[in-house]
Amino acid sequence: MPDTIELRVRREPTPMVVGDEDDLVEVVGILLANAMDATVARGGAGLVEIATGLDDRGRATVWCSDDGVGVPVEDRERVFDPFFTTKDVGETLGFGLAKTHRTITAQGGEIVIAARPGGGTIASVGLRTPL
Repeated sequence: MPDTIELRVRREPTPMVVGDEDDLVEVVGILLANAMDATVARGGAGLVEIATGLDDRGRATVWCSDDGVGVPVEDRERVFDPFFTTKDVGETLGFGLAKTHRTITAQGGEIVIAARPGGGTIASVGLRTPL
């Protein structure tokens, strides 16, 4: 991570989740990489935050947010499509968020990409917990 980006980590207690540990680690890595890229694209110093806790429905959730360039409203529905990217040609193949969506939904979870208040993006990953 470039030294111009501050990384903040906040962990709140959550219940155990159902899912493949390696897949979930990869999901977090993809989200962090996208957040870092968006922050660098904005230029100057920036902030990337990763947090765990319970969402308003009581689900174990991982949030990854940045104060980067953000995702245009018209692109938010397409960010999980394979080959779709908001980056310049040659920077990415557009598989990261598609794979992330497939992984999370296959394990009974949900992922949402939204605008972050104050600018940037926030990804929210709700995970399934044992019954």
